[in-house]
Amino acid sequence: MSAALLYPVPTPQWVLTYAGVNITSGVSTMVRAITYTDYLSALSGSIHLEFEDDALRWQNSWFPTIGDPVSLMLGYCGAPMLDCGAFQVDDLSLTGPPDIFHLRCLSAYVTPAMRTRLSAAYESLTLLDIATIVAGRYGLTVVSAPGVEVIQFARVTQNRETDLDFLHRLAADYGYEFTVRGG
Repeated sequence: MSAALLYPVPTPQWVLTYAGVNITSGVSTMVRAITYTDYLSALSGSIHLEFEDDALRWQNSWFPTIGDPVSLMLGYCGAPMLDCGAFQVDDLSLTGPPDIFHLRCLSAYVTPAMRTRLSAAYESLTLLDIATIVAGRYGLTVVSAPGVEVIQFARVTQNRETDLDFLHRLAADYGYEFTVRGG
């Protein structure tokens, strides 16, 4: 018996949603590549989609708009899927011939408000409490690592830092990383 019969190669599977509509079956024959990149910190996650566009659909009636919502799930047939999160269309380009339409999307929840410099003081709170307060400003929830809740501060100050920079600094000071993804 051959090893290939004992260990079948898993079949990749993905689900792509654009503006709330599952477009997977409509674009599956056009997809040349799907790249998902997730960073532990400092950078926004992204997806890059490449579509063969010989019918010129992406250049006409399907032409995307910057800021449109996109979500992606990846996995293998018969196994649980990874929810890569929510993204927004950030960059569009066309190369060719043949016509290849490129769609780059960034994490949806990294907004200009998160990048606005603020000053605030937090007293008698844990690292998890502070992260929860900051996330609450944007309607997000915190999924924490074990042990985060035991780091207690008498006082910590956010001094003209963006919320992203502030949380990154606190996380790094105590050996943690964080990312903004999905909700």
